[in-house]
Amino acid sequence: MITKVFFFFVFVQLLVINVFANDLNRAKRPSGLIYVDNNYCACTEGVPVIINNCAAFCSERNDSAPTLYVHTTLDPKIIKKGFKTLFEWCNKSTASEINPFCQLELYDGTQTTYIHVSISSDNSNNFVANIAPLTINKTYVATLVEVGSGSMARTKSFQIKRIAPNPNLGLLRITPIDAYTCIGRAGSSSSSDFDLAWKSYYFYDVANFPPTIPAGSNIFCHDVNKYGPNDNPAFPRLELQEQIFNLWSQSDTRFFADVNNNNKLFINEYIQNHLLVDYGISANINIFSNLSWFNAPSISNITEPVTIGYKLDPFIDSVTNLSYCPKQEQYHSNDPISQILGNLIGVDTEGLYMAVSEPVKLTDQNGNIVTAPINYLLIREGLLKKIWFYYNINETPVTPDDNTVSQHTTMFNWPADINSPLIKKSNQFTYIVRHPSQLNFPGNVNIPPVGIPYDKRFACIPVTE
Repeated sequence: MITKVFFFFVFVQLLVINVFANDLNRAKRPSGLIYVDNNYCACTEGVPVIINNCAAFCSERNDSAPTLYVHTTLDPKIIKKGFKTLFEWCNKSTASEINPFCQLELYDGTQTTYIHVSISSDNSNNFVANIAPLTINKTYVATLVEVGSGSMARTKSFQIKRIAPNPNLGLLRITPIDAYTCIGRAGSSSSSDFDLAWKSYYFYDVANFPPTIPAGSNIFCHDVNKYGPNDNPAFPRLELQEQIFNLWSQSDTRFFADVNNNNKLFINEYIQNHLLVDYGISANINIFSNLSWFNAPSISNITEPVTIGYKLDPFIDSVTNLSYCPKQEQYHSNDPISQILGNLIGVDTEGLYMAVSEPVKLTDQNGNIVTAPINYLLIREGLLKKIWFYYNINETPVTPDDNTVSQHTTMFNWPADINSPLIKKSNQFTYIVRHPSQLNFPGNVNIPPVGIPYDKRFACIPVTE
């Protein structure tokens, strides 16, 4: 009796295993569980042919045809189903899905086409495709689809827009901008102590180190306790903040001015001509301009602001009527200028703002109250929106949003403290966000002749990660 029960138990177990194996073989190929990494690129002869920040990647390629490179990540649920790689998902047969293979599906809003893909090996999660059939300057929704067996299982989708290769242009060069502090001193002194002292902030292109301060000045911009009173180009600037924001670089020849003697930067003329030739649109384009700022205190022979880089004018959303700085969403839209900018910029942009210090009162050795010099700051959107606030009717600091920022005077405490921005520390000063048109700033920020944006941004710059 025991033997019969044992053999019956073994038979049931084998039956269960067999049914389970058959279920696996009959299971449909999983769909929607393969993710496309966002670093996909397409190249021809070392230059990008899609918009996705591919200049560095493509510089190491030498494809004669426009070739798309994509890396994917498999959801663990697919691996549990027996498909360990993208190659297996595309090519491994099951009992109900015979002779599978994948193609890249491309949908342009009206028509769908399929192109061949290659996967290099059975342990690969990458695929490549020749995208020569794609129309230049048209956006496609791309999806890898298993079509051979008829399962039509799909990966997650991604967007691509083929652009004409331009080895002479490429993406506009970006330069980091550093910030540093100078301390002014006045009144009588005893050794290194002065009755009056105040801070001011300066910005400079990392490729153009600011001039040093002449000996005997009452302003210092280096660590005098470490290096002594006399400045030197070898000394780092005081309270240096590296890459506080980015601008487009002066070294990019497309920012050379007036190459055709028409008072227009070459980059603006290029966009203007591109609009006319490729889109049939005639327009006067002057959306890029230089940003001039004092890169050192205005003393001795250091008297004029200098160009520290180039910026882009903000745009206005025709639906919301709010200002914005272009990102991938706009680059892939149907707007001609946004498409051209996407080919030139490639990266997202963010707003740049100006702020002025609150009045700072100082007391001299005679007990007299004097006002410290006004100080101006530049601050990028990504940082500002972590620390700005306004005071409500109860005099409580409140973080603004798109709906409230235009209704209040916004400000922030500096140096920035993103962990507790609403609490002013003893080492901080309050700065009020102003549009340059509202200030008597001695530099030249080249603001466009339009109204003040809702949040007072005056420029767009390459985003700082």
